[in-house]
Amino acid sequence: MSDSALTAYCNHRERLQKLRDELRGAENYVEFSLRWASTLEHIKLATSALVRLGMDAGGKATAAAERYKNLQRTDPVLTYLKSARDAQAHEDERGFAQVSKENDPYFSIGGGAIRISPGANIQMTGNIINGLPFIGEFSSDPKNPWVRWDPRGAHAAFEPRAFTLETVLGRNGKKKIAPPERNGAVLSPLDCLDYATSSLGQFHVELLNAIQPCGPLQQATGHR
Repeated sequence: MSDSALTAYCNHRERLQKLRDELRGAENYVEFSLRWASTLEHIKLATSALVRLGMDAGGKATAAAERYKNLQRTDPVLTYLKSARDAQAHEDERGFAQVSKENDPYFSIGGGAIRISPGANIQMTGNIINGLPFIGEFSSDPKNPWVRWDPRGAHAAFEPRAFTLETVLGRNGKKKIAPPERNGAVLSPLDCLDYATSSLGQFHVELLNAIQPCGPLQQATGHR
């Protein structure tokens, strides 16, 4: 069982690495949402494989598996990803909302967002580098082309079209779980994927350290 669980984990980890590139290259929401659903499923399967490996091994490895199972209930990112996967899987059955969405590009000026229609002709003057003071005016609506702002230091930042995460319902279908944040900023899908794969990698190493190396397992991991 240990060998098959380890092989399964390695396969799912490899697929997650490929999905990262596919998510980054998604050109429309349909592509992104299908790949994100697959990502959530492979995170679940990779986690299950490692937990099974730890439970089968016994001793310190089982204790490590129990700690990781508990981490999924306490870590904001892992909790969100698990809930998002459950919401996606039972969307039709329970009426859950989609777990991801597509955002139109927009300018954020002085903390307020102004949406930009796809293909709009944007004209700006002054300093439009992200995070630096905006001075001038810009056009986003053909019917009302110019929007003027206080030129004394309103910050301007451009956010391109992006795929983001939705709030999902928890396992009981009542508690809402918002997309995780770091330093006040909502994490992107790729941030969450990177966090999950890093967390799984650490769990993998912890299991290997807890299991006495034996022939097939040692060969499968490449550790000596």
